[in-house]
Amino acid sequence: MKEKRTTKQTLILIGKVGAIVSLVILIFAAIGAAVGFLGLIFSPFVDWNWLQELIAKGASESGAALNWDVSVLNATNAEIVSLKTFLSAGTSVVLLYFARGLFANIEKEGTPFTDPNVKQLVNIGIISLVQAFAVPIIVGIVINATGTTALFGDSSSSGASLIMALFVFAMSLVFKYGVELQKEADTTL
Repeated sequence: MKEKRTTKQTLILIGKVGAIVSLVILIFAAIGAAVGFLGLIFSPFVDWNWLQELIAKGASESGAALNWDVSVLNATNAEIVSLKTFLSAGTSVVLLYFARGLFANIEKEGTPFTDPNVKQLVNIGIISLVQAFAVPIIVGIVINATGTTALFGDSSSSGASLIMALFVFAMSLVFKYGVELQKEADTTL
């Protein structure tokens, strides 16, 4: 007969799996941030006219109709996309770094209710606020300064990031309360 897993064993398993998954996603986010950074550096050197002509020629040869304006393929728009990618993926790297620390600590301690976990949750909340506000504001400023269209100024994820930040801040308070209860329980035994 199989033994039932204890809550502590389950927490340790969740910590181990969470740390591994966070690390894998962090690696992909770092690759995304690197691609965005490289796009910022190299997009001014791309021959955008050649690319526009290539796409238009390919569409006309295949008989397909282009449903979009190829003139949006230009250095300015490429730099905006690269900037947004770099900032979004970069903040995700930092967020995932703290998440990995949280999971690793849960695995190590066998409990989520520790002071370092409270700090990790606060850090995750702060980074979520940066994603919610700073990234769209910076991209919006660049879009307005360059006079480009709002094609890449979608900020629909800002609301989700704000809710995430508020949720994580609330969870940090729950964890802080759990730490206090744990300390009380340890002193009474």
